[in-house]
Amino acid sequence: MPSYVLGLSSFYHDAAACLLRDGEIVLAIEEERLSRLKHDRRYPARAVAACLDAAGIGPGDVDAVVFYEKTLPKLERQIETWSLGFPRSFSAFVRSMSRYLDGRLDLARWLQRKGGFRGEILFSEHHLSHAAFAFHSSPFDEAVVLVADGVGEWATTSVWSAGPQGIAPLREIRFPDSLGLFYSQVTAHLGFRVNEDEYKVMGLAAYGKDSFAREMDSLLHLDAGGAFRSGSKLVSLLGPARVPVAPIEDRHRDLAHSAQVRLEEALLAIEASLPKGLPLCMAGGVALNGAANARLAERRQLFVPFAPGDSGAAIGAAYVGWRAIRPSDVAWPRHSSVRRSTTPPAPRPRRRAVSSRVRWTPTETRRLRRRLRQGPSSGGSTVAWSSVRARWAVVRSWPTRGARRCATWSTRESSTGSHSGRSRPRSPRSSSRTTSSARGRCRG
Repeated sequence: MPSYVLGLSSFYHDAAACLLRDGEIVLAIEEERLSRLKHDRRYPARAVAACLDAAGIGPGDVDAVVFYEKTLPKLERQIETWSLGFPRSFSAFVRSMSRYLDGRLDLARWLQRKGGFRGEILFSEHHLSHAAFAFHSSPFDEAVVLVADGVGEWATTSVWSAGPQGIAPLREIRFPDSLGLFYSQVTAHLGFRVNEDEYKVMGLAAYGKDSFAREMDSLLHLDAGGAFRSGSKLVSLLGPARVPVAPIEDRHRDLAHSAQVRLEEALLAIEASLPKGLPLCMAGGVALNGAANARLAERRQLFVPFAPGDSGAAIGAAYVGWRAIRPSDVAWPRHSSVRRSTTPPAPRPRRRAVSSRVRWTPTETRRLRRRLRQGPSSGGSTVAWSSVRARWAVVRSWPTRGARRCATWSTRESSTGSHSGRSRPRSPRSSSRTTSSARGRCRG
């Protein structure tokens, strides 16, 4: 009997699902491709259904469901952050806590009730999910993995060693020091949407000059060995924020340029501290910055997966879960599994064309084409017709993977084990956020 593992990411942004059958991807797809809601963050019910349909199984046939992050350590960080910012953080506290009122505080039981799953419910670490996807979709047999984003449970930047025996953590930087949050702060200050318009800051940077270098050093101070510290006095350093509808001035272009330069400097400093001679895999939201990736690719071989953000972490979570339930399997399915089609097959016998004004029932291709040549029945309507499989995301790859302030890298070897399942002693702090074995890493 084949074994099935379902990886999930949701409840923050870009929900997705991925189903593995005996370690090989059956289907992986973002929820937004099916719900038509951009950055849909809800439970990926449609994506899960598509995965199960592609394999011809039901929820009860899934051996393990793996969520892409650990919810309780994340909630611990959120509560500590809210308490430090009270009373200004009260509204954010109410908004965030309301998401747990439907029973999601016990996410394992919630998933069993919501999805009808009878197998194990496991939880990966946020950055481990990113690292697993980046490495196992790469063409490398051995690599060093850099994960950089806003924040996972506590980690904001982490480095992993990856090879045939698994993925092991090397060091990390913790919240609130964060490259992703630094760039998002600048994005909001420039009047753009956070978690949406960071690419505009990257593009705007090409038109400016590095006239805010001193201010950037206060906002993101670089230390030795690739470590960094984040500042918070944004308005006092950069002046008033731009109103979204206001015109873009030279000052805004210079600010974007200086922020981009600082981000690249931080990433290059981290790269310089990594083991020499190994290719680099990169994941996390910061890996979506193509300009910074190009700088890294000048230093060493670089691989960035097609979905380095949280949606791709669903694939990584599935791989982590597969390793957890099959710890004796030494040989990993290589990147060919990921490079197969990761979206549902296009319907063959019938097509459906839908627009906001014209609706057609399914019909044969020849009849549909004849109808389209005649034009829509109402003027000004637009018809979109796709006869190929949906794409997951834009591909960007270069083939040439404590809430207390932390000004230096923290070594995790003494507190966590590797992804391969080797045990190590745990510190009291780490006991609430991870365990020493591969299966333990998946416990909530």
